[in-house]
Amino acid sequence: MTDSLRTGIGATEEHALLLMDSYLRWTGRELVNRESVDSSPW
Repeated sequence: MTDSLRTGIGATEEHALLLMDSYLRWTGRELVNRESVDSSPW
């Protein structure tokens, strides 16, 4: 994580990754299939 303030789509993607990682640590399961997220067209 950086000290600079992020905005826009980069901040949204970074936040989503943090949430997915936290869920995995808490539950031991993935929230969503990362392969499907990585292959998303948007």
